[in-house]
Amino acid sequence: MTPELVRCIKCKRVSFAVSRAEALGHISSFNAYYEALDEAGKSSFGGPSSLDNYLCLCGGADFVPAAEGDVPDGSTISGVLYEPHPIPPA
Repeated sequence: MTPELVRCIKCKRVSFAVSRAEALGHISSFNAYYEALDEAGKSSFGGPSSLDNYLCLCGGADFVPAAEGDVPDGSTISGVLYEPHPIPPA
């Protein structure tokens, strides 16, 4: 089960977890919208979307489930790609 909130190992920032399938769906939808824009419309964005947009703001890509108290109520958080690593057999 994917946790709702995850914490970046690098900077400790909390984000909401997004699966690869969800991220790819969002990317596909946005890129179709973006490509249909004229140049003036495209200038409002930084370019097409990619999985790079689903990293932590610090650039980190490794996350652990967040614990209660890791993020204060009312904080703004962003989405990150979270793929749990399988636990190796003992």
